[in-house]
Amino acid sequence: MNEYDINFNCTNCDAEIVASNAHVGMDIKCPKCEAMLKVPIPSLNPGIILGEFKLVRRIGIGGISEVWLAEQKSLNRAIALKILLPYLATNDRFVNRFLAEANMSAQLEHPNILTVYSAGRIGKFYYLATSFIDKVELNTPQGLSRKIPEHEALKITKAIASALRYAWDQHQMIHRDIKPVNIMFDTHGTPRLLNFGISKVIKWQDSNNRESNVFGTPEYGSPEQLSGSSDIDFRSDIYSLGITLFQLISGLLPFQGESVEKTIGMQKHTPFPERDSFKHSISSQAYTLIELMTLKNPADRHRSWDYLISDLDLVLQDKMPVGKINRTSNVKKIYTVSNPNAKITIEKSREVRENKQITVPIVPQEKQNPMEPSPIPNGVVPPPQIYLKPFFNRESLKRCIKALIIGIIILCLTIVVLKVFFNR
Repeated sequence: MNEYDINFNCTNCDAEIVASNAHVGMDIKCPKCEAMLKVPIPSLNPGIILGEFKLVRRIGIGGISEVWLAEQKSLNRAIALKILLPYLATNDRFVNRFLAEANMSAQLEHPNILTVYSAGRIGKFYYLATSFIDKVELNTPQGLSRKIPEHEALKITKAIASALRYAWDQHQMIHRDIKPVNIMFDTHGTPRLLNFGISKVIKWQDSNNRESNVFGTPEYGSPEQLSGSSDIDFRSDIYSLGITLFQLISGLLPFQGESVEKTIGMQKHTPFPERDSFKHSISSQAYTLIELMTLKNPADRHRSWDYLISDLDLVLQDKMPVGKINRTSNVKKIYTVSNPNAKITIEKSREVRENKQITVPIVPQEKQNPMEPSPIPNGVVPPPQIYLKPFFNRESLKRCIKALIIGIIILCLTIVVLKVFFNR
């Protein structure tokens, strides 16, 4: 592929930046304000029309796609349009799996699942169209100020478990990438599960220097999923949901090695940390539930989503979870096919900016293989945040007690003053 320059503007200081197309989706540093940015997909700008979708503004850039606010002209509605990064669009295995599973995800209709409208190809662009919601993700920078109270985290987990139960019971679908980044809140404060069918492919070398490919995220993946097994079911999602619940309450990840291989090895062989091995605020009931959800052998975990939800209800009532039951269902999988030959036009040209053009130095980094994961940070993962605030917490209790004490003091002083006055 021939290299050429991409011109775009810093989202922080608006300086115009020039970067090579070879760095699409990679991190660079703005030479003016030093903000970290991702190089966008070339040729995508506001006003471009991809088939029936008109691009309005770029929402963000992730590890596999750019996300745009777009207008679906045929239905006159706002949507979120995810467009695969160019280096992934050349990976036939990833693209075929992405289209098949994303179209199956369009069959899912549940209040705790982000609605998928369609997926397909328009020209050279592969896309996923979903409902557009102003969202607050559990791992956004705004979420670093506090941990999530246990009961609130349990309620979030129950909502996501309800969505996963529906996907499994009605469509025999599993998510394979449950983690805080794939859970968000809509404007009504309802938890919504994102990215059914587009879990990332990770590539690593085992101790025998053999190359292995698996789907998911090493810090959250179940042992059977990270072993590359093709025979996984909903119990793999239960494992990942247990890791997520632990992180929501404690702000920590139980298994995180210095490399992908070490993290996968910990998921396969390292027992879940003992309750007294670190400082936390997790109740014994919730901790027992998390241990049940993250047992290494899938046969030892809850054998239905119904029973997991029942145990979540018990823990929400400050009771101990009790176990597992078995239930299966068989539902035919179906998906639709999108038209790749839709017209691509430009309705509105990009405004010319007066800022002086700056050629940006690329931050030193290895060129990412499409099958490799994003770099994994070491150490404790900062605690996430949610959109909702608890109705009553320890701080509000302190304020109430303080106000009560002040009120009692004022009342006593008033009584003393009145006694002195009437005794004259």
